[in-house]
Amino acid sequence: MAMCLKDARDDAVIGRRHAIEAFVTCIFEECSNTDRAVKSLHEEEEYADLTIECGGRTYRVHKAIVCGQSDWFQAACRKDTFKEGRESTIVLKTSSDPAEDQTGLDDPEAIRHMVHYLYHGDYNNFPKRNKEGDKVTTLEADRTLATSASVFATAIKYGIEDLRHLASAYYSEIACGPKIKQQVINVEDIAQAIRTAHSAIPPDVKDLREATSKMLLGHPTLIHDERVTAAIEETPRAAFELLLESHNLQQQVAKR
Repeated sequence: MAMCLKDARDDAVIGRRHAIEAFVTCIFEECSNTDRAVKSLHEEEEYADLTIECGGRTYRVHKAIVCGQSDWFQAACRKDTFKEGRESTIVLKTSSDPAEDQTGLDDPEAIRHMVHYLYHGDYNNFPKRNKEGDKVTTLEADRTLATSASVFATAIKYGIEDLRHLASAYYSEIACGPKIKQQVINVEDIAQAIRTAHSAIPPDVKDLREATSKMLLGHPTLIHDERVTAAIEETPRAAFELLLESHNLQQQVAKR
């Protein structure tokens, strides 16, 4: 009798395990299907209900996708509050646009990355296009310090938290990664990243600045490059951050 009860319990446990595995598999399949559906919307304009214009590019997007991830766009698309919401068209100004106020301008490439992220959950890989403009299967990666810094600043401006964390992770990966250690670097890219990290991002947001300081202090030859020096001189906060990080490192060494 006891053996029969044990066998029954074992069968029940196995049955529950199989049921759980089947349920988890179903959830993953549903998530995968939903993910593919959202990505496919990026190429479909038939049901798009919002236009974003920036730097000569026009993006036909979907409010449910964009506003669901961005606090800024959610507020801008309210019909009873802003003109953009009533007309369903948002024009983002860039440095090439004529404007008296040059503050708060957008980087067209960062906006392209942002739109891609909202549908694909990443911003590094884009389908390449041939001379006729048709998509081909090969992907082009756009992962540089300057790109990630600009995307980071854009994510903060438009209230897209997950994109902010992703850009920060990519930036730190590059700044502290093997390419820097192997001196396989683009100094112009580093100089532009310094400018963006210290001028386009609020002072209380330190993610990129700390990674930049560690990178420069870990590779002093970079600081002596005139392009990097010029970028630091243009953004006095960068020099202060370097001094602060250097002081912190000295204290850590003294405690050992």
